[in-house]
Amino acid sequence: FIHEFIKTDQEMLDLYHYALAFVYPSSYEGFGLPILEAYKAECPVLLNHASCFPEIAEDAAVYFHMDEKRTDFEEQFETFYYLDGIEKKKLIEKQNERLKHFSWKKSEDEIRRMAAYLRALNLPPQSKIAIISKNCAHWIMSDLAIMMAGHISVPLYPTIPADLIRYCLEHCEAKVAFIGKLDDWKSQRSGLPDGVKGISFPMW
Repeated sequence: FIHEFIKTDQEMLDLYHYALAFVYPSSYEGFGLPILEAYKAECPVLLNHASCFPEIAEDAAVYFHMDEKRTDFEEQFETFYYLDGIEKKKLIEKQNERLKHFSWKKSEDEIRRMAAYLRALNLPPQSKIAIISKNCAHWIMSDLAIMMAGHISVPLYPTIPADLIRYCLEHCEAKVAFIGKLDDWKSQRSGLPDGVKGISFPMW
């Protein structure tokens, strides 16, 4: 049984628009598309300071911490709740500016350029290309670019040590590795074999 709570995009936007705020307490997401949906509807956004959220929203959100060590959600929500009209307007203005950085057209263009670069490397068809990164927008984009270029993605856990990185890349005969959002790349870097070309994501 499926309950159709929301039947149209406009109903979704209306819910965002008339909400007091959009709260996203998740600790791990691939991208966080609902953030942009809330931006579009000019709904104030409160985010867990985790995963890819700071990368997406930057300063266009109110952040709180919610993990096994601590939570300050109540304090941050109370601070948001008592913002005056001018402060809330400034937050919405930041969100509107941040929204301009994201569009399907821009994403398509960047994915196609990534795929064109991979094709320019003249790799054999269906070459293995690794992705070593936490979840972020460019993880998804690199995966699509790899497929578009006719190759095979080999995702690696972002926390694995250098010796396992080397083992995985040598075992699958990877030609290229996308390197992105990682907590300890300094200690993992030695796991990248000399024959594997490393490509860094923007901002990482």
